[in-house]
Amino acid sequence: MGRKSPMLARVVAMVILAASSGGGSSPTAAGNQKATAELVPLPNVSYRRWKTGDACVAIHGVEISGPTSGYTHTLYVFTADVTPTSASAPITYTWSPAPNAGSDAVVSYSWATTGTQTITVTAENCGGSATDTQTIPIRTRGTYAVYLPLILKAFPSTPTPPPADDLVQPSDLIYQGAFAYPSGGEWAYSGHALAYYPDGDPTGPGDGYPGSLYAAGHAHHDLVGEMSIPEPAIVDDFEDLPRASALRALADITGGWKDNCTYAEDCIYREVDGLEYLPHLDKIVWNLRDWYNTSGHDQDSLGWSNLDMSGAQGVWHIGDRPSELDVFHNAKTCNYLFRAPESFAGETLEGKWLIAGNHREAGAFGGSQGPTLYALAPWEDGDPPGSGQELDALALLYYPEIYPGCLDDPEACHFPGYRAKDAWGGGAWVQTAGRTGVLIVGRKGLGDNCYGTADQCGGDPCDPYRGYHAYPYEPKMLFYDPEELSEVVAGIRQPWEVVPYAVYSPASEVIQPACASLGAAAYDQARGLIYVTEQEAGPWGETVVHVWHVD
Repeated sequence: MGRKSPMLARVVAMVILAASSGGGSSPTAAGNQKATAELVPLPNVSYRRWKTGDACVAIHGVEISGPTSGYTHTLYVFTADVTPTSASAPITYTWSPAPNAGSDAVVSYSWATTGTQTITVTAENCGGSATDTQTIPIRTRGTYAVYLPLILKAFPSTPTPPPADDLVQPSDLIYQGAFAYPSGGEWAYSGHALAYYPDGDPTGPGDGYPGSLYAAGHAHHDLVGEMSIPEPAIVDDFEDLPRASALRALADITGGWKDNCTYAEDCIYREVDGLEYLPHLDKIVWNLRDWYNTSGHDQDSLGWSNLDMSGAQGVWHIGDRPSELDVFHNAKTCNYLFRAPESFAGETLEGKWLIAGNHREAGAFGGSQGPTLYALAPWEDGDPPGSGQELDALALLYYPEIYPGCLDDPEACHFPGYRAKDAWGGGAWVQTAGRTGVLIVGRKGLGDNCYGTADQCGGDPCDPYRGYHAYPYEPKMLFYDPEELSEVVAGIRQPWEVVPYAVYSPASEVIQPACASLGAAAYDQARGLIYVTEQEAGPWGETVVHVWHVD
């Protein structure tokens, strides 16, 4: 018989010593039981390693993964991940304090009191041990209750609606009327980007609609201008609408970036597709988008400029690139922009109050099968960030692509009643003294998914081109609960588990109800006014702005 390994010899000696009683050298019954229970597994393991020639792979480190913040009286799951992953078994995990549930590498904790809580894990194997500690700020839930989703109109389920005291409801939106974009073909076929500027048009009339709107012009030109806000009117005919006047002529707000995609040789930008005013910088932030992008390029998109549209700086990528499962892919982030309340962002979003999102048709090529929301603060990434820089961002909402199952069966989709031809192009985070809600505007397909020409898909008067169809359509406003978005940040929910709690169709307010598409939104928080574009509302592709007051 060959020689025992030194380690095996030592462990056998430990067994003999442990089985001995007091100072004597003879094993006792109690000692035998103790040695068998505690130490016999060790020589077995050592013997197997000696027999097979395997060396002990020591643990080098351990890391706790799990939520980084949370609420009282809520159970959270934490996992201990050791490195290297080839570390020899068995591995023992010791958690402190004792978990509420679970054992070994996966445990759960819940806390009854607020404050910063600390958990520690030590992982140990034949070669040594490693320890990690994580702190978790715990707070009570905000004033918004968590509700089951309320899906109205053509959406499939209708649970009990939440109380009106907490969340903005469709009934809180009081229609004020509409007005048309400035005259001229350069302003037609637009309505895809809009931002409210509170200090615009200082000499305008005192009609209760101060400020101005920055807006993109014709979609083929990629230019941005500034317009006045006339008092809206409720009329039956487009020609009777009041019309905005141009305060600042259409110009290239991107400083040439719109024609200079550098990510790949064949990447391009097709539209300036998001605008928002940054009051602390006194700048307009913009997003560049290639709505087609069948190559799936994860290109940069974000930049900002002065109010006179000079001094463009950019372009930057929202989130990590590459990102696991394309969570931060450009196809999810390159469109609408709006602001979250700074108080909410400071408490929940790490101070990131700029919100970005996009919905790509069919959710393909890195996109989402439904609207998306991402929180960022590019001014914290540099002054300004360097061109091509990856901006720190939080993923709040997206719906992973399920292909082809979701297109064949809408019940298989994460987003309720999803259609490939759905279009979501703008948003506003509404905050009043007592109510809140995140609104996403667009157009919802109600027919079956079909790919082909309009004739091949049974007719589609709203879209004659080859592609996806789902006629008939309805203009829609989706209402999301901010508290559920905070639960995504806390790790309680997955981003695709957040669905609208209410849906509103303003078909009776729009000019062209059969084909109306709500293209962009802007929000005057001081006066509770929401501005929403209706694209191609006029006979020659003119854009109309509808106005609602949040009661």
